[in-house]
Amino acid sequence: FTIAPIQFYLMYNRASLNNSGFAELIEHITKKH
Repeated sequence: FTIAPIQFYLMYNRASLNNSGFAELIEHITKKH
């Protein structure tokens, strides 16, 4: 399963608005790279 950066960005923005916990998880993952 692959995802385009723009799709990931939009999903991240939606998640950050709807679920701060999920946003923190994604932020933690992205900071690893």
